[in-house]
Amino acid sequence: MNVIEPIVQNMSRLSTPQRKFLVIVLTTIHLLRGKMTFRKMSRYRDLHEKTFSRHVRQSVDFASMNHLALTTFLPSGIPVVAAIDTTITSKSGSCTYGRDLFYNSSHNRPEKCVEFSELALVDVTYNTAYHLSTLQTPDTDTMTTLLGVDGSRMDWYLVHLRQDMGLFPRGVTHLAADGAYAKQKFGDGVCEWALHLISTLRHDANLRFLYTGPRQTRRGAPQKYNGKVTFQELSRFTPITVSDDMTLYTVVVKSVSLKRTIRLGYVWKQQGKKLLTALLFSTDTELDAELIYRYDTARFQIEFLIRDAKQFTGFGDFQVCSQRKIAFHVNASMTALNFFKREDRLTTQETSNASQERTDHVISISSWKPRKFNEHQVERIIST
Repeated sequence: MNVIEPIVQNMSRLSTPQRKFLVIVLTTIHLLRGKMTFRKMSRYRDLHEKTFSRHVRQSVDFASMNHLALTTFLPSGIPVVAAIDTTITSKSGSCTYGRDLFYNSSHNRPEKCVEFSELALVDVTYNTAYHLSTLQTPDTDTMTTLLGVDGSRMDWYLVHLRQDMGLFPRGVTHLAADGAYAKQKFGDGVCEWALHLISTLRHDANLRFLYTGPRQTRRGAPQKYNGKVTFQELSRFTPITVSDDMTLYTVVVKSVSLKRTIRLGYVWKQQGKKLLTALLFSTDTELDAELIYRYDTARFQIEFLIRDAKQFTGFGDFQVCSQRKIAFHVNASMTALNFFKREDRLTTQETSNASQERTDHVISISSWKPRKFNEHQVERIIST
């Protein structure tokens, strides 16, 4: 099943040589085993490694390609939430663009590496994340040049969001992110562009109950708040039973750090003898707490998206230094995953009942890679 060529042929801004090369490089990523280097790719195709190196210098709008691919096979009307996250990859050499000190959560310390901001769309019903665009985070000196002295990495993530949010499907109004994005600057930027942020807070977050009683007749400003939020006593919260072992407590409060009113969702889950809790929130105060929990749970699929790209499509295998070549490599790696998932979804729909959308399906990239490799080997043997 050829799912790549029809999408690439509809990219009107690409020249004919670019279209042919994109089809070749994406199909090669699907079947190649080992590191995705130019020399390794040339062994699977009738192109020299210098030809691969020359073509990746060109700028390609991968975000529009992914938007076109997603709109052709994602059903309309399904719940979709946008998600954003960052990932790092280790690279040596002083000439690599964007190499700087970034926090490595695996080692719990900052390290010299390169960082990328990933923007994805998550099908909440199918429970799968699809790549939209990847933007590399520049080093500190370059960021100061681009954004000014007061520019921070949170400003750069907002630049990425503003650059590609126009490619969101119609009806996407919520952006899910992890707790690192629960900052006033990021929340204000998201809400400024008619979106709502869904994220997590620390358990010691400074929150205040809103005063909903009658207005007092005394002089001065009317009362706004009615005490600080504590989680030892939950009588002011509205409980929602999600399952036998999980309860969701919700209330609208004022966040001091975010400087805005938010919808709070306090997750209370009993797992054996352990009590697991999480503090979720949304800047959309009208959003149901169950949807906040559902969207935040679906957000974690972006972690699997990044993991699969690093393990199977060579996300961190680039042997180039320039910004444009790195951007081509990482976006091609993530885009190849989209076509894997597109083909898997089409195949699943053909084998299952077309009237019943499956929600328990999990794609295995490790199963698709040998299949593509075997198909390539059979074609080479037959052609020879």
